[in-house]
Amino acid sequence: MPKRRAAYPSALKSGVTHFAMSTAVVAGLGTALAATLHVTGDPADAGPTVQVALFDPVDQIEGPDLKSRLPDLSVPDLQIAAMLPVAETPSLEEPSLGVEYASYRAPQATVTANLAPVPTVEEGDKAETLGVRINGKTVLPGEAFSQVRALQGLPTAPIAGLQTRTRYGMVPTIAEDGTAPVDAYARPFDNRLDQPTVSIILGGLGLNYTHTKTAIEQLPPEVTLAFSPHARGLRTWIRRARDAGHEVLIELPLEATEYGRVRPHPLTITTDLSDEAVADRLDRFLASGTGYFGVINYQGDKLAQDSAQVARVLSNLESRGLAFIEDGSLSKSVFEAEAEKRSVRYAKADKLIDTRIDANAMQQTLMALETEATETGSSLGTAIAYPITIDALRDWTAALEDRGLRLAPASYNLPVPSVVARTPDGNDPENPGDATGLDVSVLTGEVTTGDDWDVVTAKPLGIIGSDRS
Repeated sequence: MPKRRAAYPSALKSGVTHFAMSTAVVAGLGTALAATLHVTGDPADAGPTVQVALFDPVDQIEGPDLKSRLPDLSVPDLQIAAMLPVAETPSLEEPSLGVEYASYRAPQATVTANLAPVPTVEEGDKAETLGVRINGKTVLPGEAFSQVRALQGLPTAPIAGLQTRTRYGMVPTIAEDGTAPVDAYARPFDNRLDQPTVSIILGGLGLNYTHTKTAIEQLPPEVTLAFSPHARGLRTWIRRARDAGHEVLIELPLEATEYGRVRPHPLTITTDLSDEAVADRLDRFLASGTGYFGVINYQGDKLAQDSAQVARVLSNLESRGLAFIEDGSLSKSVFEAEAEKRSVRYAKADKLIDTRIDANAMQQTLMALETEATETGSSLGTAIAYPITIDALRDWTAALEDRGLRLAPASYNLPVPSVVARTPDGNDPENPGDATGLDVSVLTGEVTTGDDWDVVTAKPLGIIGSDRS
């Protein structure tokens, strides 16, 4: 029987076997080498070394030649020098505050009844600036910067005595001493130099968190802020705005011509409401917040032509001591005519700043407001809180005073009634023994002196009490 031959081994099997054996040998040699270096090697030889000197050593040791940082003092010398007091060298030079003081003449007492005297200039020196500018504020001779800066923030609302309870909550009311919310919650403003003023109302706030926060924090406190009737967290927003120094309006929803095409506000004042219904909706709307000095219309081109309904709205606001401002968008309106029939505080805007959402168009409108203020003494513009509008107002207001104009809160444009100041003996001339409670030191204006009293017609800086005639 023939003998069988052995089969040849597989080439693949032979290759895998040889590769595994080679890998095992190399790995074993590498492991043995690493272990030898770990046991017998010096860690200092593992990499380059750098010697850094924080101070010159007392005893010089061998090492690289380093640049000396303190060549003249040793460590003990430094320690002793740090403990020695530094002798004060008196200086006869006054410190510089980095401001330039304009020359000024001795003030002439042009008013009485405890009104702060205002420095005057000769006719030929109209261009001369009195006082000094510190941190964006004008400080007149005899004033302290802290007094001017104190006007930045506004008192926390609500103020005691200026609220009454209704079925919907607390709503504004006139205090027993005659103080009205329109005076108590308005931002104080001093224009004793009688400069032209421009006022801005920025509306539509409270809908977008970022836009509202930016307007409150980045715009000057003299810019009046108006919050939308659809705003959420109205009380919180009003508090934040007043803390930043802004006076506040709320937008009162009024019936528009296209009323019903879009979802209207549930508390919109419409032309078909009765007297009781108007008062009820107003109370419910006014109870949504506190700290505002008045309202501004939200739409309302249809209601603005209804004299009877306009009269109802204004009468209710008058009884609450609130102002009404017309935003300038109503082409036909009887608000001004009806306001003249009663003592409600009313004002109307001269321009809508951002009817076109375009930076150049806004600049032209703002220049028109400046021209109006220069010619008539004051102007009032309204705008919506678009990002481009906020940016434009921030840049424009920053350079306004350089052009000889003052930025004033919107309440400065409201008519101010004549008030009877307290007489020297503390009595009202028409009601002996009953003081009016008016602090004339917070007013600025002309004083007509009578036999026993003074009649003051002025812009309010914070009226404590007044005769709302």
